[in-house]
Parts: sequence; C-alpha cells; structure tokens
Amino acid sequence: MNEINFLSLLNEHTPKLRKTIKEIYNLKNDVKIFNWDEIKVTIKYFDKIKKLAERKNNGDDITFEVGYRYFRNNKIELNRGVFVPQFDTEQIIDLVLEKGIQKGEALEVGSGSGAIAISLKNETKLNITSLDINPLSISLSRKNDSSKKIFFLLEDYFKYTTNKKYDLLISNPPYIDKNSNEVEEWVKENQPAEALFSKENGFQFYKSFFERAPELLKTKAYIIVEIGYSQANHIVKLANKISKKVEVKKDYNGFDRFVVVYYEQ
Repeated sequence: MNEINFLSLLNEHTPKLRKTIKEIYNLKNDVKIFNWDEIKVTIKYFDKIKKLAERKNNGDDITFEVGYRYFRNNKIELNRGVFVPQFDTEQIIDLVLEKGIQKGEALEVGSGSGAIAISLKNETKLNITSLDINPLSISLSRKNDSSKKIFFLLEDYFKYTTNKKYDLLISNPPYIDKNSNEVEEWVKENQPAEALFSKENGFQFYKSFFERAPELLKTKAYIIVEIGYSQANHIVKLANKISKKVEVKKDYNGFDRFVVVYYEQ
C-alpha cells in the first residue's frame, strides 16, 4: 500500500481535530512523536485514527479501542469483559511499600487485568497468588505478566483451599450498591458486573471477606482493601471484628479510599 505524509493529511482538518488525531496516533502506537513531518501512513490507517479522534471529541470513551493503560509504569493490555484498572488504585501499592511489606506470600482477590499483582511483583520480592472468578481476567492477567512468576488462578476466594498462609491479603473488590445512580453508563455497559457491584448496599463482599481472612493469614499479617469513598465507617466496623488495628487512608484526591488492617493472632 502507498503511504502518504502524515502532515499532508492532517492539515486538511480543523485545529481541534488535528490535535486529537495526534493524541490518538501517539496512544495507538505508544509513542511520543515530535517530528510529524517524518511520519508516513496509509490513507486507510489515517482514516481509522481520524474516526477515533472524532469519537473522542464527541465525548465517546475509546478505552478499548486504544487497548491498553499504564498502571505504575506497567503497560497493561485491556479487553472487554475485564475490569479496567483505575488511576487511584495505584496508591494501593504505595500502602504496601509504606508498611514495609517487601517479601513473603501475598494473596490478591480479584485479578482483573493483573495490574495490581504485576506492580507488586515489580516493586517488591513478594511471592504473589492472584484469584479471580472471571476466566477472561485470568487469561488477560497471564498475558500481561511478562515475569511469568505470578500465580493467576481461576478460583473463588470464598471456596479457595490452600496449605499456604499469607503475609498480605489485598483486594480492589466489588463495592458499588446495585441501586447506585453514580455509575456512568459506559462503566455499566463495558465493565463486568461481578467486579463492580455487591449486595447489602455494597458491603456484602467485605463482610464475607473479613470473616474468611483469618484462616488464610499468618500470625502477623496485613490486609489492604480499596473501598468506596463513603464506606469507611462501616468497613472499619467489619474489620474490627478480626483486628483493632485498622486505618483509613485517603486517595490522591483526598477521599477515603483504602482500609489497612494489621492482623495479629
């Protein structure tokens, strides 16, 4: 196919669209271009980029069309049917590091795309097992894990059996009330419901999660979970049933976002 100078095609459009076309080109190719006059593309490829740019300018979400997202500098491939990692969740890794949890055994509940487990593996010496009930999540997580040293297992945490005891139990679980009107339509349509919604006003998972935790933890261990911004008080009460050493941590925007539990038998 004949390739044409990118700028010659770009200059036929409005300044706003030109800017977005450049952004989409950079995203699709995971590059930062400075010398656009050196770029050549086919008309077919340019038209594909232009359509995505037009959609973005119209307010459409093109997350899956881009196909990846960076999470703590790790390039995480995305697929429909698998939860998309969010920027605020990156802070959960900071909390692990803050508590000095650098080695031992870690269990993650809810692999998603593998973003949390992969980041933990790259920033600590932890041995990591990550569970998810979604086969698409396990498949994608394994694909994203370049180290091939994380154990991604298609398992239900509440039925999971193992002889291991863990130093760290970590999760970004489903915590949204099914009746919530704060969830964007794109999220409802494109994110797996089991990764978003929990019964009992969003608290059912946490209740069962903390009840199960002691049988999986070492005599001294940490639990770190992400929570909804208005859920802290209730989740602290649930966590207090197994430990009195419970902290609420805020996210980058100042909202209550994490609960950290120090568990000691």
